[in-house]
Amino acid sequence: MDTALIGFAVATLIIGLVCGLAPIFSGIKDDKDRLKQLTGIAAGIIIASAMLVVIPEGYELAMTDEHGDDDALAGSTALVILEWQHGDINATDAIEEIEELLGGHEGHDHDEHEESEHGVCHDMSTHQNTEHDNQEGCEAAGHMWMEEHEESEDGTCHDTGTHQNTEHDNQEDCEAAGHMWMEEDEEDEHGHEEHGHDSESSLSDSIGDVIEEVEDGDINATTGIMEIEELITAHGHEEAHGDHDDHVSGILMGGAIIAGFLLMFILEGSGIGHAVHEEHHEHEQSHGHGHVHHAAAGGLLVFGLTLHAATDGVAIGAAAATGDFALTVTVLLAVLIHKGPAAFSLGVFSTHEREERNDSIRDIVIFSLATPVMIIIAGVALAELETQMIGLAMLFSAGTFLYVATVDTLPDIHNPETGRKAMFNVLIGVGILVLLLIIANSLDLGHAH
Repeated sequence: MDTALIGFAVATLIIGLVCGLAPIFSGIKDDKDRLKQLTGIAAGIIIASAMLVVIPEGYELAMTDEHGDDDALAGSTALVILEWQHGDINATDAIEEIEELLGGHEGHDHDEHEESEHGVCHDMSTHQNTEHDNQEGCEAAGHMWMEEHEESEDGTCHDTGTHQNTEHDNQEDCEAAGHMWMEEDEEDEHGHEEHGHDSESSLSDSIGDVIEEVEDGDINATTGIMEIEELITAHGHEEAHGDHDDHVSGILMGGAIIAGFLLMFILEGSGIGHAVHEEHHEHEQSHGHGHVHHAAAGGLLVFGLTLHAATDGVAIGAAAATGDFALTVTVLLAVLIHKGPAAFSLGVFSTHEREERNDSIRDIVIFSLATPVMIIIAGVALAELETQMIGLAMLFSAGTFLYVATVDTLPDIHNPETGRKAMFNVLIGVGILVLLLIIANSLDLGHAH
């Protein structure tokens, strides 16, 4: 498992526990003005994170064309094959270059898979066999090494220019015409089956399978190059004639955002909302009413907050699944700055609603575990999904962010006595994140949207 993913999970767990247990064991909850200021600034940072980072990144991922990388790979691989066909490099070097294009595996010991020395060296330009008696020397001279078993008459003649089989029924006539002789078992094992599942696999995966066969000694480098060339040709035909549309529609992306927003809205409207509004307690105290403990209300609140904390974990896990560390840290920051206040609010509420301190501690532990657990689950599960689905998951999380930030600040903004101060606190939060993004971009840590 990715060490960074575990680190993100541990960070959210620590913040949840520290901030949630603080009001249970201290008197910090009594500074109401400071709490309101911090809540407003945090709301501004969350809003800016959703609008400037999470939504743009989610949109970019949802609109990603999965065929784009394959197109680039096809073009680069075709250039390598052209070099091989022109005799600039041998087949083994061509395989190594293509392997580097796939992601640069560690160098392999090709001596482990040394092809049989029992064969002939064929000059593709003169269509004659040469005097080279080993594959290394043959391919170093820019020729094609043909193993003895490839000289069997049971096969087909393949035109490398048209990628079609010809009418030649024996290897000698086939090679004399400048074509490639393919044995029947070789054709069946590495040709038809290979391309039969190509439509279900990415081009990079299919090419990787061929390279693996070469390294395992199942086929020689020359045959591997031929198969890769056929894969690229098939990919080009699919792109030219395919009607596929890999882009997610705008209404689906907007629907993901509104779904996240409405989820929190419904929870809040059902009495299991995401936050605790201290003005309610202040109102009770100012009127001298005694406090009544509601175990059911406490349980519902813990459930609602835990569910929201789980969606935070999905957001971080989705960001981690993209492999973009800077993005993941940005989303983590947005989560931490509202997870802390949420945990603190739960701690305050729990001390009012629970008669036993251990019950309050249990509430905080349950809430604190939700985010890290979902980070691990989402990070592992989403990594196996298509990029578009990860983008939609991030847009869903952005919807929950927007609800959290706006609902926390609207009551104070609507209050004539606190409205202006609350507005400035939110703007300060927005300014802080904008400044951080500018610094990140100047250090080449940002994202180009």
